[in-house]
Amino acid sequence: MKVYVATRFVMWRDALGAHAVLETYGHEPTSRWVYVARELNGECAAVPLDDPRRHDEAVTDVVDVCRSDALVLLTPEEGGTGCWFEVGLAIGQGIPVFAVGARDLARRRTIFAELPDVVCCDTIHHAVAAMQERFA
Repeated sequence: MKVYVATRFVMWRDALGAHAVLETYGHEPTSRWVYVARELNGECAAVPLDDPRRHDEAVTDVVDVCRSDALVLLTPEEGGTGCWFEVGLAIGQGIPVFAVGARDLARRRTIFAELPDVVCCDTIHHAVAAMQERFA
């Protein structure tokens, strides 16, 4: 299964960890943004506003979400404007979202966690189990 991992740009290390877990279960992570974040050490400001790479990376993120079977959100405690856009895009495309975080964190962060295609999970392993159940 193809799975997009969304979170705050500065949480790229957590996203790479999620990639590793997904791969151990035989899933294919589609979120290429994490490699850009690794290069920039999670510093969004490292790419100036007039740099054309910003457009290219935005297009890549949209393509990566849309080619996925599921989206795993590593729910940030604060911020994360990009990941919330990606969650909305996934929901709009009918792609189920598995929100990972402390008890009810996603529900405290967004009303969209109440939608039937959003499943709140305590850990990435719980999210994988929920995905496998959903697609069984």
